[in-house]
Amino acid sequence: MTVGERSGVFVTEHACASARTAIPGEEGDILFRGLGALLLAGIASHSQATTEIADGAIARTLVADGGRFGGCMAHLDVGLQAGLGLDCASNWVTFSCTGVHTDTASAQRLFDSALVAFVTNRRVRVWVTDEKKHNGHCYASRIDLLPTQVFAD
Repeated sequence: MTVGERSGVFVTEHACASARTAIPGEEGDILFRGLGALLLAGIASHSQATTEIADGAIARTLVADGGRFGGCMAHLDVGLQAGLGLDCASNWVTFSCTGVHTDTASAQRLFDSALVAFVTNRRVRVWVTDEKKHNGHCYASRIDLLPTQVFAD
């Protein structure tokens, strides 16, 4: 399927051919351009991946064998779906310890930071993306342990 431009609106040739047979005449072209723009805008906005920053605490950790869930995960006490609008299966995030989304050494360091936060009851700031997932659970590409007290800048 190739993308072409017609009067400033990008459409696929496949969609263009089927729409023209259904809507003849100049009025159809105007209607087609409007409908095509709305359709493409809807698809583009729905399929865009999001990366958000979540501040919270680590409620639980998980290590799985056989590559399930990316091998290691942490459960955040932050609402990733409702609170941040991410398309994630739950508030569990994967660090991809299996090496699918990053190298295994980096993933293990991310998970180690989550373990430190869990054991010491420290709050964290986590960068979570719904572009990369394991079993529907979003990937966390960065985790920062937050200070126990806030310092003025």
